[in-house]
Amino acid sequence: MKGMKDHKAAEREALEEAGVVGRIGKEPMGTYEYWKRGDAAFYLCKVTVYPLDVRQQLTKWRERDQRDTKWLSVEEATVLIEEPGLRGIIERLGTVPPTT
Repeated sequence: MKGMKDHKAAEREALEEAGVVGRIGKEPMGTYEYWKRGDAAFYLCKVTVYPLDVRQQLTKWRERDQRDTKWLSVEEATVLIEEPGLRGIIERLGTVPPTT
């Protein structure tokens, strides 16, 4: 997002896509790449992941009708995540202290 620091853009994305509000960490937890399907081709996307200490999930948010949300433990989430790079970042969540 133009004019916004990366961690603040991640915080906004979390709000828009999952309706979660919390305290975002300024330092990334890691990065991973994946192929995103476009209209005419696939595009390699690089994602930087920031820790977010979630304080609440709103009942209404921008993309609510486009998403299914479910709260999972780290162990449950890593079983479901197919992207290896993201799975590795999520696996480390159990070892990262919460953002203060």
